[in-house]
Amino acid sequence: MFMCNICGRQIDSFTLGDLERETGACPHCKAPVRLRALAYLVGKALFDQALPVHQWPVRPELRALGVSDWPDFAKIYSPKISYVNTQFDRELFVSGAFLDVTKPGRKLIGVFDVVSCSEVLEHVEPPVRLAFDGLYSMLRPGGSLVFTVPYGFGETIEHFPELHEWKLVPFGVKRKLINITKDGRRQEFDDLSFHGGGNSVLEMRVFGLDDLKSQLRDAGFVDIRVMDENVLEFGIYWPEPWSRPITAKRPS
Repeated sequence: MFMCNICGRQIDSFTLGDLERETGACPHCKAPVRLRALAYLVGKALFDQALPVHQWPVRPELRALGVSDWPDFAKIYSPKISYVNTQFDRELFVSGAFLDVTKPGRKLIGVFDVVSCSEVLEHVEPPVRLAFDGLYSMLRPGGSLVFTVPYGFGETIEHFPELHEWKLVPFGVKRKLINITKDGRRQEFDDLSFHGGGNSVLEMRVFGLDDLKSQLRDAGFVDIRVMDENVLEFGIYWPEPWSRPITAKRPS
C-alpha cells in the first residue's frame, strides 16, 4: 500500500514485486516508479521537503523546465510552480516546444530553479559533453538538475564514436545509419536501437555511471547524488542498482 505522490491517490493493491523502474504504474494517473521518483526529487529540490505534489506550496516564482518530461507533469505541476515542458524528439512536438539541450538559446540561460530531464542524454549526438554544458547553463546559481538515463557500471559505450555527417535510411522494415567521418570514410550501421518516437531517439550510447558523474563534474555540477533510497510511502522502490535517477546542483 502506498500513496501516489503525483496524483495523491491511495493505492492498496501493490507488492514490492510489482515495483520496478518502468512498472508499478499508479492505476489512476498511470505514472510508473521512475516518474514518481522524478516528482519526488523535483519537490525536494524546490522545497527541501519530500512532499507529494498536491502538498507543494503555491510558489509561482519558482521556475522549472522539463526536457522530454512526462506530458502530464505540465498540468500537475503548473498550479504550484511555473513549469514548462519541452521535447528533445523533434518529431513528437511540431510547435515551439522543441529544445536542443546542446544549444538552449540565450533566453533560457540562468533561468530555472530546476531542470528535469527524462531519458534524453543517451540520444544526444557526440560529443555528449555539450548536453551537460547546456543543462548546467539553464540553471540559476544553486539550481538543481534532476534526470534519468539508462546506465550500467562499466565504461560508457559509444555506438557511433566517429559520427559526423550522418543520416538514417530505410533498411528493409528497419533503418540503418550511414555516416561519413571527418576524414571522409563511409560507415554503415544496421544494428540500431530506438526508444520509441522518431529518429531523434536513436540510442547513441549506454553510459557507465563513473563516466556519467565525470561528465557532470566537468560541466561544473556539484553535490552529484544517485537516488539510492527507497521511498515506500510513495511506491518508489529500486530492485536493481542501475539506471536510477540522479540529481546534481549548480553551485550557488
